[in-house]
Amino acid sequence: MGQAALLPWSSPQDTLFLQNAAASTAAWGVAELSFHRLPDCSDAAMLFAHPGISGSLTGYDEANAFSSSGIPWVSSCSACTSGQALIGVVGVCRPEEVRCVKLQQCTENRNSYGCPAAAGRMDRVTLLAKGEHVFTWNFMQGQTSSVLPALELEVLTIPSRRRRATMSAFVDVSYQVQADAEVNPGFSSR
Repeated sequence: MGQAALLPWSSPQDTLFLQNAAASTAAWGVAELSFHRLPDCSDAAMLFAHPGISGSLTGYDEANAFSSSGIPWVSSCSACTSGQALIGVVGVCRPEEVRCVKLQQCTENRNSYGCPAAAGRMDRVTLLAKGEHVFTWNFMQGQTSSVLPALELEVLTIPSRRRRATMSAFVDVSYQVQADAEVNPGFSSR
């Protein structure tokens, strides 16, 4: 697992990160990222002290993914091995309460939404809360370079004892969401 940048006063106990859960042939580009307590992401994003990452391409810093700058975060790895790229937040209160993630990823070979052509998306991502594996979304379909728009909003829900995990993509195209996913059975909503 990659090591995220932490401030001296922060610890893995107050963090939320998304990590690539499969190898990629391109850098990972994230235009927008937020973590939420409600399962449909309809609440305000969870507050945090600062963003954290495993590394970024010059000019594509992690803060971009958490602001409306119009410039994405792009990982420093251009062909990322599984677990090499991380992006998330440090200094968040009660990270174990996260139930939804809003994510907008770049599409490779598209220069739209501030994304460089070399930045792509991850089809498999893992949520880490307090440094622990919470959930892995497998087979996130996403878009190809022939589908418009080139950036989509993905709403990823985290299951609890009474809910199943889901993944929604908000674009003009319909997706079949596969139920195949890995979850840490020890993760609780306490």
